[in-house]
Order: sequence, then C-alpha cells, then structure tokens
Amino acid sequence: MKNLVLLSLSIGLLCACSENQSTEVEEISTEQFSIVLPHVNINSFDVDAGQFVDSEITVSGIVDHVCKHGGKKLKLVTDGSSVHVESESRFDDDLI
Repeated sequence: MKNLVLLSLSIGLLCACSENQSTEVEEISTEQFSIVLPHVNINSFDVDAGQFVDSEITVSGIVDHVCKHGGKKLKLVTDGSSVHVESESRFDDDLI
C-alpha cells in the first residue's frame, strides 16, 4: 500500500527549475518492477522541486486532507511546510 501511495504521489507532482543538493533517491519495488525516484523533502520543496520538472518524484509527510469532491487532491504537511498533491486517480480516504 505504501508503494502505491508513493507512486501515486510521485505521478501527481510537477515542478520548476533550480539547483540544490538536498534530495535523496528512493527505490520503489514491486514484484513486477523496480523504480528509482528522487525524494524531495517538503520543507525544501519550493527550492528543490524546480530541478524535477516533468519528472516523477517522491515526497512524504502527514496527510492532512483528502478532497471530498473527487478525492484526487490531498494536502501533505510537516512541522512548518505543506504541499498540495494532485493525482489522476482517487486517493484513499483512509490516508488521513
């Protein structure tokens, strides 16, 4: 389930262009395939995200809200930052 959530989140994120070395790489594995995706920290998302325009990435945080009107948007939060994530498919309401 975690892999599906991370993959869904990474599909929904697009970014603008900048250079910063504070990203990590996360590997998502299933029985069928393995994908290596960069992980962008929510606290530095505005700075780091630009270098990943048109790329898939992973982010992690606490799901604060899943949109009730379609479930294709959610809000991830950390202590001082937040990111809105959109997906082509519906997010599971149990993520909250």
